Amino acid sequence: MSTLMSERQKQIYRAQVYEWGGMYDKMMEAIQSIITIAEFEKSELEEVERQLLSSCIKHKVNSTRNSFRKIIEEKLIQSKAKNEMQISCCDDYIKILKKRLQTFLNSIDTIIDRFIINSDRGELYKAKLIADNARYRLEIDIKTCEDVKKLYEDAYKLSQDFSDPSDALVLSVVLNFAVFLAERCNDIARAKNIAKLACKNFDETIKKFDKLGDKSKISEATLKTLETLKEHINTWI
Repeated sequence: MSTLMSERQKQIYRAQVYEWGGMYDKMMEAIQSIITIAEFEKSELEEVERQLLSSCIKHKVNSTRNSFRKIIEEKLIQSKAKNEMQISCCDDYIKILKKRLQTFLNSIDTIIDRFIINSDRGELYKAKLIADNARYRLEIDIKTCEDVKKLYEDAYKLSQDFSDPSDALVLSVVLNFAVFLAERCNDIARAKNIAKLACKNFDETIKKFDKLGDKSKISEATLKTLETLKEHINTWI
């Protein structure tokens, strides 16, 4: 017997199927429908919906990054050979990629503006997306480092007031901010400090869970983010 699904559940399922198939434009259409329903219901995005949105953004941005990388590498090769026609062709395509990414990021800004916020978690997720979106703009020279740093500072402050320092969302805010500080601001000392503090707070929280005999709160996403943080700490010199 088939299970009756609400329209919101149908759109969640569609977004998941599109993600499995790598159809990220269609996935974003389903997410847009979810946002509209959430607005109508005056409700926040559920955790699975946030994860779908984050995944879609990540895949779309990474796809453009990969294209940028290939074209820039090709431009360098053609520049050494002084092939003006090929260089011009690469420049034209770089402009197209930048415009395409800017259009996509503008659509994400519109989505963020439509968020219904009813909780600290919703507020933190929104702040993280705003900062991440600004960082992507920095990559195509639309935002400055100081603009992005201010937004990450805001998100980081919210994350430090969060009740559970072992939460995957908290750790992802710390990770993205730390990587930004190290790679864009060349502030490796602070990047390491906030990463180490996050790991310390995580370990202390885990000890509390151990005493209570409850490790079920620690998700795979949390452990993966923590592992990435520790890897960065070891590589930042």
